[in-house]
Amino acid sequence: IVAVAGIARPADLHRSLEKLGANVSSLAGYRDHHRYSTEDAAAIAALAKSHGAEAIVTTAKDAIKLRRVWNDSIPLWTADIAVVIASGAETIATWLTIPREKIELDAT
Repeated sequence: IVAVAGIARPADLHRSLEKLGANVSSLAGYRDHHRYSTEDAAAIAALAKSHGAEAIVTTAKDAIKLRRVWNDSIPLWTADIAVVIASGAETIATWLTIPREKIELDAT
C-alpha cells in the first residue's frame, strides 16, 4: 500500500500502519490541513502505480478531502482510529456525555 497523510506528522500514519502489519511501500506526506487538488490525486495515483500498490490508505480526515478529487481505479482506503480509555472511563464519559454503552473498557 501507499500511505497518504496531510497531518502534522505524516510519518506517524506510516509507522502505525506498519505496526499493524501493513506493507507500506511509500508515504506521500502533506502539510496539516492540506487541500488536495486533482494534480495531487494524479500524483498519488502515479506513486501508487509505480510501487505496484494495491491500494492507498489515508486518514479519515484526508479521505474526505481526497475523495472529492479522486478518480483513479486504485482503491482509496481509510485508516480509522479508535480510542480505548484504560482507566477513568466512567468519569471521562460523564464529562463528555458519551453513552456508557459506547465506551470500551480495557480489561487489562
